[in-house]
Amino acid sequence: MNTVKLSSLALLGALTLVACKEAPQEIQESETQSVINEQLAMTEDFKEVGEAMEEVKTTYLYVTARTGLSLRAFNNLNSEKLAIIPYGTRLEVLEHEPQQTMKVNNIKGGMDKVNFNRKSGYVFNGYLSKYFPPEDDMLPAGYAKELKEVYPNVSYTEADGGTASKPVNTETLMLPGAEWHEAYFIAQKIFDIPNEFTFPKQTGKETQQFKGPKKETDSWFDALNVSRDANGLVELQYSYDAKKVKRTVSITATEKGMKIQQIRAYK
Repeated sequence: MNTVKLSSLALLGALTLVACKEAPQEIQESETQSVINEQLAMTEDFKEVGEAMEEVKTTYLYVTARTGLSLRAFNNLNSEKLAIIPYGTRLEVLEHEPQQTMKVNNIKGGMDKVNFNRKSGYVFNGYLSKYFPPEDDMLPAGYAKELKEVYPNVSYTEADGGTASKPVNTETLMLPGAEWHEAYFIAQKIFDIPNEFTFPKQTGKETQQFKGPKKETDSWFDALNVSRDANGLVELQYSYDAKKVKRTVSITATEKGMKIQQIRAYK
């Protein structure tokens, strides 16, 4: 009888010992799984943050002012001038001012905060463009090709017509999302509109003509013709008429963007 009791007590002790050994293992496995779950959750959070950071892209714009753009200490045109930023410079925009609070040379805009040569300051954003400006003597086809590498929706076409003795050549460049002054500055460079013709006022008389500074003759003249309606500009057209060729460069706003077109008619 005593032997049976001793055996039972021994068996109970063994089972208790086993249970005590197994219980911490179950707890440990549970804690380990909790840690894993927390790490997975943190990984998902980091992934979401990373995806959000990828969506925030740095904005870069180009200087279109021919003589350079002033970098100023504060967001007004009278503050200290820190530097002159050359034409064509690519700038990192830190803060964009969407409100058109001022006007410079008939162009409306605000002051953007930018980085330039490890300096931060403010520039008039009417002379900034997402389209990099053309270099000197750059042909329209070559400029359009470079633009399309960055902006696939830009289009350029060239067509020949007329007759063998009086050929007509037409070039058309479409710039989605561009403003009037952006298109005008580009047209000046690639289609040889003299710099003496400044960007005109966007409001005013329905039609205006600004003649070139050079003296007209019987065989040569040029002029900038401006058309407006109640909403502003409708068309800008530069006309050049010489002894052997008549050339017009027109700028209009379309649903697809700003359209720049040059027509050369040989006489």
